[in-house]
Amino acid sequence: MHEKITEIIEIRKQKETEWTKTSLTILSTMLGLIVAFSNSKSDNPLLLILFSLTIILFGLSIICGLLLLYRDTQILKNMVKDYLKNSNNLEQPLTAAVITYEPRLFIFSRKIYYVLLASSVMSLCSYAIVFKMN
Repeated sequence: MHEKITEIIEIRKQKETEWTKTSLTILSTMLGLIVAFSNSKSDNPLLLILFSLTIILFGLSIICGLLLLYRDTQILKNMVKDYLKNSNNLEQPLTAAVITYEPRLFIFSRKIYYVLLASSVMSLCSYAIVFKMN
């Protein structure tokens, strides 16, 4: 039973990591395209504010996404350290270390990442609408 739970947790982490990598690739590409093809000659202050907001949200999303990718490395490092410190029997498999503790920073960064990701897409849509109306 315990091994099945560990396996399910590992599969979930792998899927989340794949999704984070994919979304980071899309975010980075979109940020590059927005900056490369931006028209900075606009006199509309709303357009400039939305453009700046979009760039900032994309940047913050990328930072939080990278922090999420680092999370797995840090958790595994702590798991091995705790296992070696607390285990008298090194024959016991490492997967027997029950569900790993996830620091609050990573829990917070996951939630913030999803909020920033959604906000950056909404900001980009708003920018595009105002840009077309201008």
